Amino acid sequence: SLVQMRNSGEMILKMACQRLAMKGTSLFLANCNHSGILSKNSPTWGTHGNILIEVPPQQLPHQMLPFLASHSYTGSGGRTVDTGQWVGSTRFLFLESEQGGATTTGRALHSYARNEHLTRDPVANGYRYHTLWQDACRSHFSQLLQSGITALVLKAVIDNPDGIRLLPERSGDSKFHKFWLQAARTMNVLISDEDSLHVDSYVIELQRLYLQLIDQYIAKYPDSPEWTRQVAAIWETTLNKMEQGDIDWLSVRLDPWIKHRQYTEFLKMRGASWADEISDQYLTCELTALNQSYHNVSSENSLFDYMEERERIKHRVTDLVTPGEEAESFVPEVHTRAKTRARLLKQFQESR
Repeated sequence: SLVQMRNSGEMILKMACQRLAMKGTSLFLANCNHSGILSKNSPTWGTHGNILIEVPPQQLPHQMLPFLASHSYTGSGGRTVDTGQWVGSTRFLFLESEQGGATTTGRALHSYARNEHLTRDPVANGYRYHTLWQDACRSHFSQLLQSGITALVLKAVIDNPDGIRLLPERSGDSKFHKFWLQAARTMNVLISDEDSLHVDSYVIELQRLYLQLIDQYIAKYPDSPEWTRQVAAIWETTLNKMEQGDIDWLSVRLDPWIKHRQYTEFLKMRGASWADEISDQYLTCELTALNQSYHNVSSENSLFDYMEERERIKHRVTDLVTPGEEAESFVPEVHTRAKTRARLLKQFQESR
């Protein structure tokens, strides 16, 4: 349902831009997490998320940090001009803390930002788990892995908090200071050559620990929604394909691999290579424009839509629905503006 809703949102944006175009106004909207050329000094915008959980996030850093640090392959992908490295997540480049932090300063991997009580009775109705690390992905496959797995892992570690025991423990020892933040930056770098991307083997090892925990959770609760089994199966297949180095499979489903293959083909058309891009500013600008086109959600002429129309990617995970036909949303009894916004959307969904 989340993937369907995100797609419906993009459809609404496209319709709005088409109506503006009919009145002579051209508008370009892209779900890109940074401004053009990717570097450590680029302005950045977050793709924030909220997950309703049963315990305060402050109880979960030990369980969640290893998972989050090794989960960047579900990002949108990009190449930094600072180092010439391919990364799985562009947003990871701008994180500053392991835990805590705020939305614009000290951004954390395991965030406590906006951690005010969503409900008048959080013990009964739940706590907000606010994510700052996510990328804006075009691939529905990436979206499912990014959000669906995170929600499942949260459920599993809350149900079995002793299921994950990984070093280093939180302690006063300075050698452990920001360990998982540094690990996240290291594992975010994809091993690249002219034709392919690969993840570090430690990424797969860590992620499989959490996959096992989810399998145990689903087995313990056989009445879990069907989507939980779908997400777990897709996750397992993805980890297997990364371990096998099945670039053809990855390059039609996950944003970083889709981008790398398409941008590599573009360079070859120009008679250039990735090594040339480091010293050729004009080539860098061309690739930046190509990336903006990939993330263009305001028209049917984006690079991503072009590839989908020609069946060069296979990223769909569910049937699409038009705006207003999505499944009924769960609206928790919160006392923030989110409740009013959700009620208004439901009340006036026929007035679009």
